Amino acid sequence: MEPIHIRFEFPEAVYSKKLLLASELSFLKIIQKTGNFKELRKKELKKKAKLKAMLSSLNKSISLISKELPKTKETTLDIKLIAQKTKRSRKTLEDELRDIKRQLERLNSV
Repeated sequence: MEPIHIRFEFPEAVYSKKLLLASELSFLKIIQKTGNFKELRKKELKKKAKLKAMLSSLNKSISLISKELPKTKETTLDIKLIAQKTKRSRKTLEDELRDIKRQLERLNSV
């Protein structure tokens, strides 16, 4: 197969050269940004690992402190009372909603 030669006019050649150089510039910027991204990602992962270790240490300290604190029956009773109060408040909210719906129905029927 014989090589084929194509002749470009000067303005076409300049335009093509500009496009080629712009493409190269874009690729180099992309390479630079991906390199920066990789470095930032490494730093992020290191910080996350450090944070995880700190949280683990803090969790151990909290569990040790909670074991040292005295246990009382009052705290469990308080928790039960709070749970009952929230259940009661939910019921009252439901009752209020029903009352409002009834009132709306009455007004719509008038």
